[in-house]
Amino acid sequence: MEQLGPFYETCNVFYPRALLERLGGFDETIPTAGSEDTDLALRAFEQGATAVLAPDALVHHAVHEFTLAAAVRFTVRWRTLVRLVKRHPRLRAAFPWRGRVWRETHARLVLALAGLALSGRSRLFLLWCLPYLGYRNGWSPAGLRRSVRDLPELAPVDAAELLVLLAASARHRRLLL
Repeated sequence: MEQLGPFYETCNVFYPRALLERLGGFDETIPTAGSEDTDLALRAFEQGATAVLAPDALVHHAVHEFTLAAAVRFTVRWRTLVRLVKRHPRLRAAFPWRGRVWRETHARLVLALAGLALSGRSRLFLLWCLPYLGYRNGWSPAGLRRSVRDLPELAPVDAAELLVLLAASARHRRLLL
Protein backbone atom coordinates (compact mmCIF):
# COMPACT_ATOMS: atom_id res chain seq x y z
CA MET A 1 0.00 0.00 0.00
CA GLU A 2 1.41 3.36 -1.00
CA GLN A 3 -1.28 5.70 0.32
CA LEU A 4 -4.10 5.81 2.83
CA GLY A 5 -7.56 5.08 1.52
CA PRO A 6 -10.70 6.94 2.57
CA PHE A 7 -12.37 4.12 4.54
CA TYR A 8 -9.81 3.11 7.22
CA GLU A 9 -10.92 -0.51 7.41
CA THR A 10 -10.09 -1.90 10.83
CA CYS A 11 -8.40 -4.93 9.35
CA ASN A 12 -5.58 -2.51 8.54
CA VAL A 13 -5.77 0.15 11.29
CA PHE A 14 -4.24 0.46 14.73
CA TYR A 15 -5.53 2.94 17.36
CA PRO A 16 -4.02 4.05 20.64
CA ARG A 17 -6.14 2.67 23.46
CA ALA A 18 -6.62 6.12 25.01
CA LEU A 19 -8.12 7.41 21.75
CA LEU A 20 -10.50 4.46 21.50
CA GLU A 21 -11.63 5.01 25.08
CA ARG A 22 -12.16 8.74 24.47
CA LEU A 23 -14.25 7.97 21.38
CA GLY A 24 -16.24 5.25 23.11
CA GLY A 25 -15.09 2.64 20.60
CA PHE A 26 -17.27 1.49 17.76
CA ASP A 27 -20.79 2.89 17.47
CA GLU A 28 -22.83 -0.10 18.60
CA THR A 29 -26.01 1.32 17.04
CA ILE A 30 -24.61 0.37 13.63
CA PRO A 31 -26.36 -2.99 13.17
CA THR A 32 -23.90 -4.84 10.93
CA ALA A 33 -20.24 -4.77 10.09
CA GLY A 34 -19.71 -2.62 7.05
CA SER A 35 -19.19 0.98 8.06
CA GLU A 36 -18.48 1.03 11.78
CA ASP A 37 -14.73 1.12 11.16
CA THR A 38 -14.96 4.13 8.84
CA ASP A 39 -17.26 5.89 11.30
CA LEU A 40 -14.71 5.32 14.08
CA ALA A 41 -11.89 6.78 11.98
CA LEU A 42 -13.88 9.84 10.95
CA ARG A 43 -14.91 10.51 14.56
CA ALA A 44 -11.23 10.22 15.54
CA PHE A 45 -10.28 12.82 12.93
CA GLU A 46 -13.03 15.12 14.22
CA GLN A 47 -11.32 14.89 17.63
CA GLY A 48 -7.98 15.93 16.15
CA ALA A 49 -6.40 12.52 15.50
CA THR A 50 -4.19 12.08 12.44
CA ALA A 51 -3.49 9.07 10.28
CA VAL A 52 -0.04 7.81 9.45
CA LEU A 53 0.77 5.28 6.77
CA ALA A 54 2.92 2.43 8.06
CA PRO A 55 4.06 0.70 4.86
CA ASP A 56 6.17 -1.83 6.78
CA ALA A 57 3.31 -3.02 9.00
CA LEU A 58 2.39 -6.63 8.38
CA VAL A 59 -1.27 -7.47 8.90
CA HIS A 60 -2.84 -10.91 8.58
CA HIS A 61 -6.59 -11.24 8.32
CA ALA A 62 -8.96 -13.79 6.90
CA VAL A 63 -10.11 -13.54 3.32
CA HIS A 64 -13.27 -15.53 2.76
CA GLU A 65 -14.47 -17.04 -0.49
CA PHE A 66 -18.24 -17.03 -0.81
CA THR A 67 -20.69 -19.03 -2.86
CA LEU A 68 -22.85 -16.86 -5.10
CA ALA A 69 -25.82 -17.17 -2.73
CA ALA A 70 -23.67 -16.23 0.28
CA ALA A 71 -22.16 -13.27 -1.59
CA VAL A 72 -25.64 -11.98 -2.42
CA ARG A 73 -26.76 -12.40 1.22
CA PHE A 74 -23.56 -10.68 2.40
CA THR A 75 -24.55 -7.47 0.58
CA VAL A 76 -27.03 -6.64 3.34
CA ARG A 77 -24.11 -5.31 5.36
CA TRP A 78 -23.91 -2.31 3.02
CA ARG A 79 -27.26 -0.98 4.24
CA THR A 80 -25.23 0.99 6.80
CA LEU A 81 -23.25 2.84 4.15
CA VAL A 82 -25.92 5.46 3.40
CA ARG A 83 -26.26 6.27 7.09
CA LEU A 84 -22.48 6.62 7.30
CA VAL A 85 -22.43 9.12 4.43
CA LYS A 86 -25.35 11.01 5.98
CA ARG A 87 -23.43 11.22 9.28
CA HIS A 88 -20.12 12.15 7.60
CA PRO A 89 -20.95 14.10 4.40
CA ARG A 90 -17.29 14.74 3.61
CA LEU A 91 -17.01 11.04 2.76
CA ARG A 92 -18.92 11.71 -0.48
CA ALA A 93 -15.66 13.04 -1.94
CA ALA A 94 -14.40 9.43 -1.99
CA PHE A 95 -17.21 8.30 -4.31
CA PRO A 96 -17.55 8.87 -8.06
CA TRP A 97 -20.32 10.86 -9.71
CA ARG A 98 -20.42 13.71 -7.20
CA GLY A 99 -20.56 11.32 -4.30
CA ARG A 100 -23.75 9.63 -5.45
CA VAL A 101 -22.24 6.30 -6.57
CA TRP A 102 -20.33 3.95 -4.29
CA ARG A 103 -19.15 1.55 -6.97
CA GLU A 104 -18.78 2.43 -10.61
CA THR A 105 -20.32 -0.94 -11.49
CA HIS A 106 -23.59 0.18 -9.88
CA ALA A 107 -24.03 3.15 -12.21
CA ARG A 108 -23.06 1.02 -15.20
CA LEU A 109 -25.53 -1.68 -14.15
CA VAL A 110 -28.36 0.87 -13.96
CA LEU A 111 -27.51 1.94 -17.52
CA ALA A 112 -27.39 -1.70 -18.68
CA LEU A 113 -30.74 -2.49 -17.07
CA ALA A 114 -32.28 0.57 -18.72
CA GLY A 115 -30.86 -0.58 -22.05
CA LEU A 116 -32.36 -4.04 -21.58
CA ALA A 117 -35.72 -2.55 -20.62
CA LEU A 118 -35.75 -0.30 -23.69
CA SER A 119 -34.39 -2.88 -26.12
CA GLY A 120 -37.92 -3.88 -27.11
CA ARG A 121 -38.31 -0.45 -28.72
CA SER A 122 -34.97 -0.57 -30.46
CA ARG A 123 -32.12 -3.08 -30.35
CA LEU A 124 -29.73 -0.09 -30.28
CA PHE A 125 -30.49 0.30 -26.57
CA LEU A 126 -28.56 -2.92 -26.00
CA LEU A 127 -25.43 -0.82 -26.57
CA TRP A 128 -26.14 0.63 -23.13
CA CYS A 129 -25.00 -2.73 -21.72
CA LEU A 130 -21.47 -2.31 -23.06
CA PRO A 131 -20.15 0.03 -20.33
CA TYR A 132 -21.08 -2.57 -17.70
CA LEU A 133 -19.57 -5.41 -19.70
CA GLY A 134 -16.36 -3.53 -20.50
CA TYR A 135 -15.66 -2.21 -17.02
CA ARG A 136 -13.90 -5.17 -15.35
CA ASN A 137 -12.08 -6.84 -18.22
CA GLY A 138 -11.66 -4.09 -20.80
CA TRP A 139 -12.99 -3.56 -24.29
CA SER A 140 -11.00 -6.15 -26.18
CA PRO A 141 -12.98 -9.05 -27.66
CA ALA A 142 -11.31 -11.40 -25.14
CA GLY A 143 -12.13 -9.03 -22.26
CA LEU A 144 -15.76 -8.73 -23.31
CA ARG A 145 -16.01 -12.53 -23.63
CA ARG A 146 -14.62 -12.89 -20.09
CA SER A 147 -17.14 -10.35 -18.84
CA VAL A 148 -20.04 -12.21 -20.45
CA ARG A 149 -18.72 -15.48 -18.99
CA ASP A 150 -18.42 -13.91 -15.49
CA LEU A 151 -21.79 -12.15 -15.68
CA PRO A 152 -23.79 -14.86 -13.82
CA GLU A 153 -21.45 -14.50 -10.83
CA LEU A 154 -20.97 -10.72 -10.81
CA ALA A 155 -24.28 -9.19 -11.89
CA PRO A 156 -26.37 -10.73 -9.06
CA VAL A 157 -23.98 -9.34 -6.44
CA ASP A 158 -23.92 -5.90 -8.08
CA ALA A 159 -27.72 -5.96 -8.34
CA ALA A 160 -28.11 -7.02 -4.70
CA GLU A 161 -25.75 -4.24 -3.55
CA LEU A 162 -27.70 -1.76 -5.65
CA LEU A 163 -31.03 -2.87 -4.16
CA VAL A 164 -29.65 -2.68 -0.61
CA LEU A 165 -28.34 0.84 -1.26
CA LEU A 166 -31.59 1.97 -2.91
CA ALA A 167 -33.60 0.81 0.09
CA ALA A 168 -31.17 2.50 2.49
CA SER A 169 -31.22 5.66 0.35
CA ALA A 170 -35.01 5.80 0.62
CA ARG A 171 -34.86 5.21 4.38
CA HIS A 172 -32.26 7.93 4.99
CA ARG A 173 -33.39 10.30 2.22
CA ARG A 174 -29.90 10.40 0.72
CA LEU A 175 -29.10 8.93 -2.68
CA LEU A 176 -26.15 6.58 -2.83
CA LEU A 177 -25.95 3.87 -5.45
